[in-house]
This record gives sequence, C-alpha cells and structure tokens, in this order.
Amino acid sequence: MKPIVCLTPNPALDVFTAVTELVDQHKMRCDPEMEQPGGGGINVARVVRRLAGDAIAIHPTGGPYGQRLDRLLDAEGVPRESVPIGGVTRFSFMVRETSGGRQYRFVLPGPTISDHEGTRILARFEQLVSEGTIAVGSGSLPPGLPADFYGRAARIAARRHARFVLDTSGAALAAALRDGVYLVKPSLRELETIAGRTFASQAEAVAFSREMVARRVAEIVVVSLGPAGAVLVTDRTCRHRPAVEVAAGGTVGAGDSLVGGMLTALSRGWSVEDAFAYGMAAAGATILAPGTALCDRATTDRIYTALAASPSPDIDFGGNVMAVNSARPGTA
Repeated sequence: MKPIVCLTPNPALDVFTAVTELVDQHKMRCDPEMEQPGGGGINVARVVRRLAGDAIAIHPTGGPYGQRLDRLLDAEGVPRESVPIGGVTRFSFMVRETSGGRQYRFVLPGPTISDHEGTRILARFEQLVSEGTIAVGSGSLPPGLPADFYGRAARIAARRHARFVLDTSGAALAAALRDGVYLVKPSLRELETIAGRTFASQAEAVAFSREMVARRVAEIVVVSLGPAGAVLVTDRTCRHRPAVEVAAGGTVGAGDSLVGGMLTALSRGWSVEDAFAYGMAAAGATILAPGTALCDRATTDRIYTALAASPSPDIDFGGNVMAVNSARPGTA
C-alpha cells in the first residue's frame, strides 16, 4: 500500500495553554504550555498514522519553530519530507478559558515563501506521488504562494495518475477546483463561497454539491455541517450522517480527522460510504479526546462499529429532501 502524501504549505508549531479567565489589561498566569505539530496536511498524516495507516507529510520548514515541529513529528513516528525555506515556520497559539470552557485560537499568517521555494516544494511533491497514490493538500497558503498552488499540485497528481484530495478555503479552494479533484471537503460556508450565494437550507447545499459532481469539479464532495454532521455526495449516492454524539472535549482537529479517517479507509479499499462513516468516527473520537489530542484507533473503531450497525440511508431528492434536518444549521 502506497503512503498517503499529505501536503501542508503552511505548517505551524501549535502551542496550547489554559487560564482561569481572560481579562483585558490584566496579567494572566497560564498553565504549562503543550506543543504539537500543526497544519492541515500534517494533522491528516498524524491521524492516518494513529489509525495504523501509511502516510508521509511534506511541508516547508525554517528556523527554530520548524526544527521543533520536525522533532515532534519524528517523536510521533510520522514520516516526513521537510523542504528548507529561508523564513521561520509560524507558531499558532490556543488558550482555553477554564472558567467558561471557551477556546480562543490565535493563528499567524506564516512566513513568506518565494516562488523558488514553492517550486521546490511542488517538485518534491511530484517525486512522492505516483499512480495509485492518494495525495491531500490541506490548510491555508502562506504569504508568497500563488492562489493556484493547490491547483498546480492537483495537476501534478493528475499527470501522475494519483487521486488529489483538497481541504482549504478562499481563493486557494476556488483556484484548485478549476481543473477538478478527486475529493473536496468544504464547510457549508466554504461551499457558499464556491457557489457565490447563500444557501437557504442544507438541501440547497447538497443540490449544489450534486452539480459539482455532475460537472466533474470533484468525484466526491463531503460537506461539513458542524454540529449537524456532514453530507457525502457522489455520482451514485448522497448520504447525511449526524455528528457523533459524544461528550465534547474539544473540536480542534475534528475536520482533519474526518479527512484522515476517510483516506485511511479508502487506502484499504473500503467503499466510499464506509470510508465516510469511518471518517465521521475519527472526527467523533477526536472530539471525545481530552484537550487538543487527536483520535486514537481503539475509540475510532468502537464508534465506527456503532455507526455501521445503523447505516445512513440515501437522501431522496425526488421527494422529502434532507428530512433529517432540512434547515440551515443555526436557524432551526
């Protein structure tokens, strides 16, 4: 089985801490910090490895934060290809307010990456993908990289007969979809950006996703609906799965876990429908995990077994559309 190639153009050293309460103009004493490697593709690779899959992370790295990030990946046993850059890898900061249970995330833009550095990242990416490879591009783009960076990666994957998976937002998302991808995982808001309009209901969102599949923008569309779960759309099926009901420990990494779980299952030859359920199980296991931890295999498998016992029916667009929850999230 070929490793899943996880491209992260804008990785981060994620730093987490907690305070009792955030108070303006006051000096707040924090709990000891925790550090984790971060960035969309890197988290996908970490999830795949936790689920006993095979993945390799490719990302730019520079300065002390980049070195620390690489050491953390090595400690987790995540294979990596680090492309040196002149700038310094960013760090992101998250603070949990223990008195109210709220989380605050501070995300820096990242270093400016030159055209030459971007070309070297894509050249290394091309060396890693080949026929049958699943490749994922995930996360934001740092300053300096063009909006079509993921689009260039998708075209490389297509030339190499690899399947390209996309999880990003904004201009980078729109540009990468021009030539088509294997799988895309937008949030509802990101899907509205692609459509250029606001959806009055989930049914409209799913109908637009069906149009994307029909126009071969993507073979598979997975729309994340937050607390309302997610929808899977292909040329053969449309299925809605509600979010897994677990005692929430935190939502950080749940979206990356959905992608990582799905790709792990697809790499094993599972059906798209079963892979979708496994991705939802991985997302639920991450939400259940304490603090900012990602899913583990035992919990993911346990949740998946429960989901498999109650398979989701196809959505009937000829009659009762999205009967489970046809209202827009937050408006019901």
